[in-house]
Amino acid sequence: MTVSQMAASVAWGTMAKVLQLLATLVTLAVIGHYVGPEAFGIFSLLWVVVGLVEQTLHSAAVDSLVAQREPSERQYSSMFWSCFAVAALAAASVAVFNTPIAHWLGGDALLAALLFYRALFIPLTPLLSVTQTVLMKQGKFKSFAQAEMAASLAAAAIAIGLALAGYGVWSLLISELVRIGLQALMQVWVSRWWPRLSWSLTAMTEMAALGTQSVGSSFLGFAIRATPRLVIGQTLGAQALGYFAMAERLCDQIVRILVLPRFDPIKIAASRSRDDLASLRQLLLTATSSSSLLAYPVLLGGAALAPVLVPAVLGAQWLPAVVVVQLMLIASLRSPLSAFFAAIFIGIGKPGKHTVLQVTQLSLTVLCCVLAAPFGLTAVCFALIVRNAVSWVIGTWVMKRAIGIPVASQAGAGFDHLAASALMAGAVIVWVQTSGHWLPSNAVLLGALLFGPPIYGAALARLAPNSWLCVCALARRLTHAERFAIKPSVAATDTIGQGNLRKQAR
Repeated sequence: MTVSQMAASVAWGTMAKVLQLLATLVTLAVIGHYVGPEAFGIFSLLWVVVGLVEQTLHSAAVDSLVAQREPSERQYSSMFWSCFAVAALAAASVAVFNTPIAHWLGGDALLAALLFYRALFIPLTPLLSVTQTVLMKQGKFKSFAQAEMAASLAAAAIAIGLALAGYGVWSLLISELVRIGLQALMQVWVSRWWPRLSWSLTAMTEMAALGTQSVGSSFLGFAIRATPRLVIGQTLGAQALGYFAMAERLCDQIVRILVLPRFDPIKIAASRSRDDLASLRQLLLTATSSSSLLAYPVLLGGAALAPVLVPAVLGAQWLPAVVVVQLMLIASLRSPLSAFFAAIFIGIGKPGKHTVLQVTQLSLTVLCCVLAAPFGLTAVCFALIVRNAVSWVIGTWVMKRAIGIPVASQAGAGFDHLAASALMAGAVIVWVQTSGHWLPSNAVLLGALLFGPPIYGAALARLAPNSWLCVCALARRLTHAERFAIKPSVAATDTIGQGNLRKQAR
């Protein structure tokens, strides 16, 4: 993959996620009014079961095939049929035992029915995974992003229509099934790939080592995310779980847009520089600094606006979720700092170190959630902030031993962006607290959106001038409607990140 292709991957991935975020926000706003926290919490339990199968199979298929220099048709088809067999067995198991599974999750007949229909679409996972890999190998990042965007927008429109028509939680399920089905069809169409009726033990053996590692890593990642939902659902009920699931989904969308599009390109770049420790250190610091440029102001700005934004968008019934949203946004501040640890470790051929970090984080998650749950949902969110902080400290130590990068350097990457974002968030908090008593919520939101970004820009110009120049350059490109403006901005942001780091070094 060339530098241009990596930039295209990040750019198109970011564009797809931005549209998905907008579609998600509009959808959640409508569904939040017409469905409510309890129904949303019940629906989120589907992921605890279905997500385990789909996430594990997806990671195993994509990682195993991407790692091959030039995957053969024999490898593509063998991987598809192997994953399909597991997916079909899992779908049948969930569909048959949906009632006891729902009971174990603390749900009722509604959850059992949702599980049954959702399970029917699990076998599409191998098709989604393999066609995605084919498109990546073909360099068709634009085609993949367009398929993802089109499916998400169509699903959002259907969810809104069904919610307005009074279908409640079923609007969430139907829109999810539409998204999966449409995306699978479009990826098959643009990739021109369909599995052959062949399977090779040799082909699977060639991919077995990385596939096994990927399955283990995916399972641990799933357990880390599922543990809070299980604990909250079992101890605090469906309504509390709905508040948490809504906050978690919003945070996930922000991280997916502003941080994760760089993950695969960083992994590939690390594999090419695995013997050059200086380049690896620069790669990690640059990725951290450039990702934090937009992630920090969005996360802290969102936390500052949550008291007005949440009830205005979702309705008054979601008012208890304000503190949850704020704490989850603060907990997500760790993402730009540690999101690329896994990419570096996998790229340099040391996935075992990533596994150690995952096991540590899972242990901390279980401990924090179990201890905090008796004290309520707010305590669980505070516990997750503590977990993230401890996990990051451990991760920086492991990274230091792996590539020789000082902990202080890791902590300093993006700190100027954090400071500028904190100044902006402080000003927004003062505005919300002083104007919220005499202005309508829409006016408060508009005022914050009008003066918040300029404050961040002024603070950025003072604390991180190279980053400010990057933002200005991107704004000029967008103003002049330059074609693919976001693509050169990716490379520019990384260059600015390097400039900030060199300034810190001096």
